[in-house]
Amino acid sequence: MTSLASYLETAAKNGAGMPDARSEEYRYSRIIQGLHDMSIDAEQSVKKAPESPWPSDHVFHDTDHAGLPACKYSELHPVFQRSSNYFKDLLIAKNDSVLQLHLNENKPKLDLTFYAAKQGLNSTKIHIRVSKGQKAALHLHSMAEEGSLLFPIIFIEAEEESNLEIFYWPRPGHSKGVLCPWIEAATQVDSQVQLFSFSKDLAMHRMTFFGYLLGEKSDISLHTSFYLDKNESCDFFVRIFHESPETTSNQSINSVALGSSNMNFNGQIAADKNAKQILAYQMFKGLLLDEKAHITARPQLDIEYFDLACSHGVSIGGFTEEELFYLQSRGLKDKEIYPLLTYGFLSEPFAEMDKDGQWRTKIKKELSVS
Repeated sequence: MTSLASYLETAAKNGAGMPDARSEEYRYSRIIQGLHDMSIDAEQSVKKAPESPWPSDHVFHDTDHAGLPACKYSELHPVFQRSSNYFKDLLIAKNDSVLQLHLNENKPKLDLTFYAAKQGLNSTKIHIRVSKGQKAALHLHSMAEEGSLLFPIIFIEAEEESNLEIFYWPRPGHSKGVLCPWIEAATQVDSQVQLFSFSKDLAMHRMTFFGYLLGEKSDISLHTSFYLDKNESCDFFVRIFHESPETTSNQSINSVALGSSNMNFNGQIAADKNAKQILAYQMFKGLLLDEKAHITARPQLDIEYFDLACSHGVSIGGFTEEELFYLQSRGLKDKEIYPLLTYGFLSEPFAEMDKDGQWRTKIKKELSVS
């Protein structure tokens, strides 16, 4: 058994290293410091993952390839090579193998579960290709035992005129370790990738999303909500690259912080000189409900051309007196008001797409709102 700090130090000496904790990316993060205090077995070998409590097509642990075909990381689309320095000490340097899955008319939906054993590391890498013209869905689940590090990386290629919906909902009680999901998506002409995510009761959670709009008229959108309480910490790191004209992106992120929790959002929209007539939107809203809670947001625009429409915004605060008085005047008790307003705030990013109310019902159940 070794500490994660010493493991990273050894990897750094071999020419690979995580971003420095003093860098802009980690300046407001409590997770990096927490990771360094962990003891993990980087060479563990789990013979068999436990049964998944929900339907899953595959359950992945550190060595389980489930008989799937694999390729080398270097064989993926070149766009995926850009971020390798962020994680190659844990992943690429250790194992260059990337499992391959194909979403097509025979398999339009995938349910994947990633498992990390106690004090273990799971760094499974998956490459998913969505066939031309295919409408598909990808459901991601996690099972992380206490003291474990779950660090799956998912590379997604959406071919022309395809549509992929990604659903990421860590189940409370099943994810007691550190969750660091990493998702990269590349879109071709007229394709669309949408990420829907809600998280609650995760002690340490770092979520990373890289989006590459490579084809004209393609779209990437993020609809995410985070609920943090007690001493929980969450980082959400987003990079959206517009590299073709007439592409669109939308980021809608809401976070609630209670107790002494810490939310750190770092998002960027980048548009190169070829990205003419694009439409990009980024909005982060934070709700602080305790004096010791912290929310930090750093939205960024990196634009090389000006025939476009890009906007970003941040709003951090608490409930207004008018909102509280309105509900009190309708007979609601104080103990009922905050859960109700919190539910409305967290369900906001899903309002437009949640036609059947599925996500809002789940959030209401998680918050015990009647």
